[in-house]
Formats: sequence, structure tokens, C-alpha cells
Amino acid sequence: LPGMAALRSRLAPGAALDWLARQNRREDEIELFTAVVLVIDVNSGECRYANAGHPPRVLTDGVELVPLVGTGPLVGAFAATWATETVVIEPGRALILYTDGVTEAVNASRERFGEQRLADGLRRLPITDAAGLVDRVIAAVDDFRDGPRSDDVTVLVVHRSAEPSSHTDHHSTTADRPH
Repeated sequence: LPGMAALRSRLAPGAALDWLARQNRREDEIELFTAVVLVIDVNSGECRYANAGHPPRVLTDGVELVPLVGTGPLVGAFAATWATETVVIEPGRALILYTDGVTEAVNASRERFGEQRLADGLRRLPITDAAGLVDRVIAAVDDFRDGPRSDDVTVLVVHRSAEPSSHTDHHSTTADRPH
């Protein structure tokens, strides 16, 4: 991935997106895309992030959901810069990222799955098992959706264990093919 060079250079997440956007503008055909860059210290839980037009990230303890602020627009639409924000993933909390294919899934009544349905579901699901949480969110979207997928459905969960002996569990799944 081209953006990895920016991160290996120890650029902050926002600066890494700036670099990626500059590289994108050098191409003959400018691509439009969303992106999230995370740098997580597994010992302290500090998470530095930048978001380029991606749906909101959510920090949760399984009851309270805290949406994290956006840091900039999608890459390629116009010249822009991206800020780097910092949040701490406290022990027992999880950081949840998802693509718009999750919230924009449509049922037979033409209703969207939506952020509220996602939030309500996250409040009912145990967050201690990152892989299980990802599977349950994707299953809920698939159960709700009518017809084939029209967009990718990707969920990434980073859970910081409350146990002092283990650090961080993470899992992601992209379900971009119809089931």
C-alpha cells in the first residue's frame, strides 16, 4: 500500500492522508476514496487517527457509544488537509469502524439500516470478543438487507482487554460478495 510508506516515515495519521492525497493528484486519473489511518499504542491504548470521509468511528464500553470526530473530507474530491485526533481506548472498551455499506443497506421497505439501528445493536452485543462482534454486526445487516449487496460491508473492531495480561484484540471482515 502506498500510504504505508508515509506511516513508516513516522508521519502523523493526518499527514499520512495529506501525503496520500498529493500522490493521488499526481496520477492522470484522480481517484475518489475514503480512508482511515490509525496508530494505536497497545500498552497505553492511545489511538491517533485521521479520517478521510469515512463513516464515524465509535468508541464503546457496550453501553455508551461515543462517536469520534471526523478529521477531513474524502480523498480526491478537492485539495484538502486532514487533522490528527487522539483518543484513548480505555481497558474494556472497543473502537468500531465500518463502511457505509453497513448503514446504507436497504430492506424490502426501502429503509436504510442506518446509524441508529447500528448503535442500538451495538448496545445489545458483548464487546469482549472482537471477532464475534464483527460477525454479529454483519449478520444483522445481512438479515435486514433485502436482495443482493450494492456496496461492501466492512467492520473492524479493536478491543482493549480489561485484563492486564493481554493487550488488544482486533478483527475485521469485509463482506463484499453476496451470500
